Amino acid sequence: MLFNILKTDPAYWEQVKKYDKIDALRAFLVWLVAVITYYNVGKYYVRTGDNIGSYASFSLAFLAIMMVFTRGENLTTIGFNLKNGFKSIVMGIVLGIVIIVTVNYDFITMFAYGFNSSDFKFLLDNFIYYFFVVALVDEIVFRGYVQTRLYGLFKNQFAAILAGAILFALLNIPFQLAYTETGFSELGFYFTFYWRNLAVPFGLHILLSLLYKRYNSIYGPIICYTLITWSGTLFL
Repeated sequence: MLFNILKTDPAYWEQVKKYDKIDALRAFLVWLVAVITYYNVGKYYVRTGDNIGSYASFSLAFLAIMMVFTRGENLTTIGFNLKNGFKSIVMGIVLGIVIIVTVNYDFITMFAYGFNSSDFKFLLDNFIYYFFVVALVDEIVFRGYVQTRLYGLFKNQFAAILAGAILFALLNIPFQLAYTETGFSELGFYFTFYWRNLAVPFGLHILLSLLYKRYNSIYGPIICYTLITWSGTLFL
């Protein structure tokens, strides 16, 4: 079942082959806005102690959706398709569970030994947060919009996905630079000592992009991303 993720839904190819360099440029602009936004979120947090990341994330999702509509497209072009939706969700759940069981054994043992009502509320609140604020937003912006439009520049699927993975991984840098008050001149230090902060999202993007194109659906990636962030697996 898991090997099916390497296949591609024909409708996905039909969609992405229509994109041109203008679409790729628009995708890069959305990414650039995200870089600037997250850097300023970090600066604002250092200055005030308030985290406005949620507002910034929803704003980026809104921007991506507006970019879709202003191009005369609809939400199916960022993965909101009913066709194969159920299969995508099932695969997303399976992948998420496999990753959690493989990497985050402590999370599984918590369920094995039981938890009280306060634990349940905490887990539920966290699930809602990671579903809407993290997974839904990131999938709309990066797997749904940016990644698909990169095919306008990279006609080879592996080149397109690798380019998307690099862009997604680099998004971890702006906030951290602002938060730690590290100058851009010290990027080499960041890459040397915080390489895992780049490697994990790089690999995650590849996995979620493969899942997305398998069913031409955003639902599975949203569920998978929610599970691995909700469980804390992504942050181990």
